[in-house]
Amino acid sequence: MKTVGVTTLSLSHTLTPCLSLWCARSRAVLRNPDVRGDQSPWLAFGHDFWGTPLWSAGSHGSYRPLSVLSLRANAYLAGGLRPPAFHLCSWLVSRLSRRLLAGGGGGGGGGGAWPLAGLLFAAHPVHCEAVAGIVGRADLLACALSLLALAAFMQHTDWREGGCRCEAPWSPWCRCRAWSAALLGATLLLAAAAMLCKEPGLTVLLVCAAYDVVLQLGRRHRKAFSGGSLAALACWGGALLAARLWLVGMRTPVFARADNPAAHAASWATRTLTFLHLPAVNVGLLLWPATLSFDWSMDSVALVEAVADPRNLQSAAVYASLAVLVRRAVRALRADNQAAAAGRLRRTRAFAKRRQIKPDRKMKLCGVCSKLIESSRSSSYVYGYHNNNNNGVIINNNNNSSSASSSSSSSSSSSSCSSTAEADGGLGWPAAAVPPPAGGALLAVALLVFPALPATNLFFYVGFVVAERVLYLPSVGYCLLVTLGLQALTRGLRAGRAPDAASAAAPRGRVRATTATSRPPARTPVVVLAGVALVVVVLAARTLLRNRDWADEEDLYRAGIAVNPPKAYGNLGSVLSSRGRLSEAEHAFRMALKYRPNMAEVHYNLGNLLLKRDKLEEAIRSYQQAIHYRPSLALAHLHLGHTLAARGQVREAVAALLRCAALRLPGGGPPPSALLHGVRDEASHEAARVSALLLLGHLHAAQGRLRAAEAAVREAIQARPEDYQPEPLYKLLAEVEEKLRSQEAARRAARDAARDALDYRDQRQDAQPKQDRRPQGQRQDQQRTAWTWRTRTCNDSSAPSAENVSWPRGLKCSRSAAGLSELRTASEPGPPSGVEPDECPMAALFPAAVSTSPCA
Repeated sequence: MKTVGVTTLSLSHTLTPCLSLWCARSRAVLRNPDVRGDQSPWLAFGHDFWGTPLWSAGSHGSYRPLSVLSLRANAYLAGGLRPPAFHLCSWLVSRLSRRLLAGGGGGGGGGGAWPLAGLLFAAHPVHCEAVAGIVGRADLLACALSLLALAAFMQHTDWREGGCRCEAPWSPWCRCRAWSAALLGATLLLAAAAMLCKEPGLTVLLVCAAYDVVLQLGRRHRKAFSGGSLAALACWGGALLAARLWLVGMRTPVFARADNPAAHAASWATRTLTFLHLPAVNVGLLLWPATLSFDWSMDSVALVEAVADPRNLQSAAVYASLAVLVRRAVRALRADNQAAAAGRLRRTRAFAKRRQIKPDRKMKLCGVCSKLIESSRSSSYVYGYHNNNNNGVIINNNNNSSSASSSSSSSSSSSSCSSTAEADGGLGWPAAAVPPPAGGALLAVALLVFPALPATNLFFYVGFVVAERVLYLPSVGYCLLVTLGLQALTRGLRAGRAPDAASAAAPRGRVRATTATSRPPARTPVVVLAGVALVVVVLAARTLLRNRDWADEEDLYRAGIAVNPPKAYGNLGSVLSSRGRLSEAEHAFRMALKYRPNMAEVHYNLGNLLLKRDKLEEAIRSYQQAIHYRPSLALAHLHLGHTLAARGQVREAVAALLRCAALRLPGGGPPPSALLHGVRDEASHEAARVSALLLLGHLHAAQGRLRAAEAAVREAIQARPEDYQPEPLYKLLAEVEEKLRSQEAARRAARDAARDALDYRDQRQDAQPKQDRRPQGQRQDQQRTAWTWRTRTCNDSSAPSAENVSWPRGLKCSRSAAGLSELRTASEPGPPSGVEPDECPMAALFPAAVSTSPCA
């Protein structure tokens, strides 16, 4: 089996998704400020995976700060958002997971089930989405950290179960206990890190607990069992879960009906039957990955609405198979436990590492320690069992059957036995803590079931029906389970009989009551090797074909038409439109609406395409349909207003833009009821609102409503996101304020002139009895500075002569002699001489050239 491990590492280079230039155009990367580095990295611990604050009403609720920070570090090291760098990093993380699986999590050992499981894991095509898609980084990191946590816990149980039990001073017991505690702490920290990469990473604590329970089921003397490890796992898991729920405010996100139709089904029976059927669909993807898709939402999996639906048989078959497998494995484990006469053999670490223990004559050592010290000079690898009778059993360790002899104990009555110890090369993880194959089957079931629990809608509704990327971690258990089945088949063929539960549960590291001689190991049947090779080749070929789909967006969406036609056609239309193939894009959009007419995004994208083709009437209808199906789609309101304004329908355009501006998110004012659902991207939503306010300001300014234009622009500046260009807003504001200043200055001058005229009239009425004794020049100066802006009539018959007075040109007024007698007295002077009656100036525009002439 060593060649299998080598083959695994070599195939891991060729079966990985290619490093194409395609990068997920997702707001998780391109529009995420936490990834772009626009703000402090510490803010990622308060935001969801898409960069939205967790306390926001539009938050997705996915808390993965370590995955976001890994993408940020990726962009920083690559000098920008470069797709090849992101894909290279994802490939390296996926290779780490394969190496951990092939090598048994780093716990040692080379042959057995783990390398073959790593080979199947590397070749399985269901992993293409997780590795090729940028957002799959979260699944890759969670899987790698979960395998590291499981490996650390296995090492913890190795030190806990296989270490020295002597508590005398200077015994190895203190060192074993310290290493055991350190490894348990590492397990807890790695589990927390896995959860911070993606939520299913928390389930590795359940896998570790299941592994510990499997170990205890294989023990004959269960009274020696201490529940300290399980208690630590339970307390830590509860604390992490409580902290996770507290971060999102003890609420679950609300998803659209198209994302998870079963969650919105009115019938309880329909929801239950459909949710029970979805795990069977996932198992089907693992067993036969012929049909794969980038998206399994909407109607890709039809609802199971009746008990008579034949798909319920598939669900029942999956659950029954798992139940039978677990039941037989537990029975086989208990049968092996009862059949083991000498108990389980444990490896002693002091001799595994070839360290010499110097005895202290003054110490009272236990039987195991005494026996090990006596044999330390001649033994390198020993297995010791510390039983209640203080009997020590020493065997040789190799990957084949070997003889072993026992000797007398040091502190009790001597006894001897002749036995054969079979060291099964099985799992390759820490030898002192490896369960037999039946226990390995239980561990594989735990790895398959527990990581898939968060996606089953059992505890809360999720935002998808089926997702291939979430199968990345559960597929570890599936590959291990398949490998253990092949080993059971091989043992059955070697023995000349079909495999059963007894053969599947062949013990590892136990002493069998057989003769001292052993048979040479039989070779693996050729038919099994040929079958494994054929399966690996078929999976590898499917993986390579699937990688070609992920190399280009158009190919990816065309491949998904068979599974999810509306979503695939809608995304295909967007890609074709961006590439300038407008006719094909329009056909794709209309095909998507043919399958699902209520897709607001498709109506909006179709409207944009029709606008490019100058089909304004059809574009307006498309925007109206998008608003009908999703009133909170701010972009549709914005483009509708823009199109209406282009057609000259200013009143309708202003109404559409006002509706867009009113779509405030919670925290920015009282939102309409439509805002409570449907807003997925708050950044683009706010940017659309700001653009609508900007366009509204232009329309108001063009119509002369400067105050309304100023209010719209100021609201846009206040609501502007950080990544929105501020120049157009401030430019329009400056233009509006300049016009407002000009109008205000004109109004202020007019008000001042009118006030001065009224004051002057009042003063003249009060000053009528008095005679002006000032020089003629001063009186003429006063006449020039008190001229009013109103239309006046003057009597020139008694006007004094003033040939040197100049008047502004172009100012005319009509006079009547009738109005003069109302305000003039005999002592008042008339207008300056030399001025014609129709040349009276308008002082509102020229306040410096006024006269004291009492014109009415």
